[in-house]
Amino acid sequence: MGFLYIILHYLYKHDSNIDIGRVVKVTFGKNKYYAIINGLITKEEELEITFEVKNIEKILHIKFEHLLLKYIAIFAKYNLLTIGSVIELFIPNYIEKNYYPMILNVDNQPAHLFDMNFKETSKLKKIKKFNLPYIEGESVNFTNEQQKILSDMLNTNEIFFLNGETGSGKTVLAVELAARVLKNKKGKILIITPEIILNTQWAQMLKERTGMPIFIFNNKLSPIYKNSVYNWASSQDSGILVGARSAMFLPFKDLQLIIIDEEHSSSLKQTSYPVYHAKEMLILKAKLFNIPLLLISATPT
Repeated sequence: MGFLYIILHYLYKHDSNIDIGRVVKVTFGKNKYYAIINGLITKEEELEITFEVKNIEKILHIKFEHLLLKYIAIFAKYNLLTIGSVIELFIPNYIEKNYYPMILNVDNQPAHLFDMNFKETSKLKKIKKFNLPYIEGESVNFTNEQQKILSDMLNTNEIFFLNGETGSGKTVLAVELAARVLKNKKGKILIITPEIILNTQWAQMLKERTGMPIFIFNNKLSPIYKNSVYNWASSQDSGILVGARSAMFLPFKDLQLIIIDEEHSSSLKQTSYPVYHAKEMLILKAKLFNIPLLLISATPT
């Protein structure tokens, strides 16, 4: 369900690049909310309006691309949630805080928001499973079998599962995969970990191996820092983000790979409203965006 609002002339004059998917601030009842433009009606079109139409109060610089809008609809229907409750996950309150400036390039392609037909995208991909032998020490001289695993993961956009006991080199192999993915192409990588302490460990390994910008994201960080990361995610700049479950709601542009560490962890499940399972939702996202996803665990579910 949508609601009708008017874009004031001075707002349009200040920012004429208004399109479907743009984030705005509106008044609903006595409260103010963030919303997404779902459609545009020109003044030439005739409307029989018998009620008061409120104004859009603010147009934000953030715009959601077509696939992300579709993913929001899939997310809502899959989990029996309202569109509004899912939008709140993707548009946090800190987005109007100060942030470290970044150049944003928004996609001007039109999108049809909240297409609820997801017969194709709702089918989970078949998961390829790899088992790793134990590796002594921190050697990164990969065996022929491990090189083949890397090659398989680099050449297809599928869902992969990396199984191996502690010390088998799962993380080292995943870091190498991330490095190779971004070696010859621009884009971003999302890595979800169940514990905040793992964010730092992953970030250090990735920085040493890739030399790419590395960002950490979790709820313990300041609103200004989180808003800076939010803006980076929606930009065209490349880099890698390591974060907790909440990082999955950043508006990533040019996402190339998703990695879920400790995929068996119960922390991936949101048990209070809005209820969802992060692993299932990221698998659906990988399917929709046609990118590879790597699940890692020593005790698979």
